Amino acid sequence: MVSIQCLVYNHEHYLRQCLDGFVMQKTNFAFEAIVHDDASTDGSANIIREYAEKYPDIIKPIYETENQYSKHDGSLRRIMDSAMSPSSKYIALCEGDDYWTDPKKLQKQVDYLESHPDCGLVYTNSKIYHQAKGVFSLATLPRQVDFRGLLVNSPIMTLTSCFRKDYYNMYNLSSVRKSTWIMSDLPLWLYLAAQGPIKYLPDVTSVYRILDNSASHSKDVTKRVNFCMNSYEIRMYFAKEYHCNHLRKQICINHINELFKIAVDADRNLSAYIAKLCYKESIFSPFIWLKMLMYSFPMGRKLHSVKYKK
Repeated sequence: MVSIQCLVYNHEHYLRQCLDGFVMQKTNFAFEAIVHDDASTDGSANIIREYAEKYPDIIKPIYETENQYSKHDGSLRRIMDSAMSPSSKYIALCEGDDYWTDPKKLQKQVDYLESHPDCGLVYTNSKIYHQAKGVFSLATLPRQVDFRGLLVNSPIMTLTSCFRKDYYNMYNLSSVRKSTWIMSDLPLWLYLAAQGPIKYLPDVTSVYRILDNSASHSKDVTKRVNFCMNSYEIRMYFAKEYHCNHLRKQICINHINELFKIAVDADRNLSAYIAKLCYKESIFSPFIWLKMLMYSFPMGRKLHSVKYKK
């Protein structure tokens, strides 16, 4: 009924929690976990082998000798998709450094999707674990969003999702999928929300681990800026594609604010990127331009660092 896709790369220290979250699921249907080790250089592959031997009906391993993610040619997606059982109806996602805590996560989501055939996606609440600080916090998500809500603020955490496989296949064949996008989940959520309603369940089902360096969190300023700009491009594309141009300015302002946060956190002058977004959407707010001028200098960024680092 469900195919779980799990991407693993050097997750040795976290992987057992992740795989335990899969095998503890209590369901009245069969499910599989496609666990893909992308040529890890630590002991991740050995842990996967251990679980695959112990739970052969659930853990379906893939071991790479060459890293697929770094190719950025779609090979990773094709490998994962071709490994799923043809009979599966739904897909759930969880990367190797995150984990599920609710043994009925899949059952709750499948029950809702089965009883609401117009719904394409069900997502839940989650805890967040800040690895460096060793502390948990609770994600603050809006109770329910639609396509327009996702355009300006995407509250869906990937590890909490469960969605229809046939919609996913349609997305892969559609013109809205772009191989140049860094982010793979945001455009999928927007596509699913554009097809019909999506559902938020308030249950806390999982833990999202924030590491110092990952695809969405990095100390590398260039990576963080690229991630922000890519998010902007995706949202603007969908705003145009689905006739929501009235939201373009709000989308732009949200990303300008994110660039301000990055500038303060990294103590870098990002005025060129901010000015580029202002120019694109004809935003001539004196407040934003004054703030941009202040943030061009180290002292200006330092004065505002307390606000953003809280």
